[in-house]
Amino acid sequence: METMDRELTTDKKRIQTCFKQGFRTYDQQATIQKRVAEKLVDCLAQQPLFIPTVFEIGAGSGILTESLLSKHMVGEYRLNDIVTHCFPKLAGITKSHAVTIAKDYMGDIEQIDLPQQNNLIISSSVFQWIQRLPTLLNKLSGTQNRGDILAFSIYTKGTYTEFHQTTGAGLNYLHFDEITTMVEQQYDILHASQEQHTLSFNTPKEVLLHMKRTGVNGVGISWNKSQHLHFMRNYPTVNHKYQLTYVPSYFILKRK
Repeated sequence: METMDRELTTDKKRIQTCFKQGFRTYDQQATIQKRVAEKLVDCLAQQPLFIPTVFEIGAGSGILTESLLSKHMVGEYRLNDIVTHCFPKLAGITKSHAVTIAKDYMGDIEQIDLPQQNNLIISSSVFQWIQRLPTLLNKLSGTQNRGDILAFSIYTKGTYTEFHQTTGAGLNYLHFDEITTMVEQQYDILHASQEQHTLSFNTPKEVLLHMKRTGVNGVGISWNKSQHLHFMRNYPTVNHKYQLTYVPSYFILKRK
């Protein structure tokens, strides 16, 4: 089999470009991402209704922002995303909930100066793109006091398995247990779980369109005609459908 480049890379400029191109279609296409964001907020049900300060990483089109603010009262919201032009939409969401944004923290989360005193740090469907996740988790823990909460969802091993089997490409998704080990030094685990979602499409082309419209198609992949044909002819079928699997994991953590 001719493989398509080595793997989906985490080249930040290319990620930024792909998600910027997919921004207008993201909310319509990101059905799994919306479900995952809502599940993450549901996992916070045992936390106080009022949260003084929230720092959201990778806020994007505001799916998680809206879900969180619909169920929790927040004093101050701090926003981050690598696609800086999404800030006006995010600011509109927080304004509709009468929540203050003191300052935005847009840019590459691994490079920017982080806000301090974060009662809740939250992120959904983002951390799989982080190049040095242990380093980031350590930095985030330094912005929180004992008892503060870090909540995130991340796509883990098994995600996009059909795509990987066909192309030989794919992100290096972490195992659930690897992430558990990363967080245990700085945090107590209040909740940790994993689930699987499978989308079905009528053609391999629809699979690619879904990936493109959620911002990830082509990240780190150099397509040529023969590779494209290989993908179309060899993508696996289940009952005459073309499937794409997501394996999200959820972590609700309390700073030690």
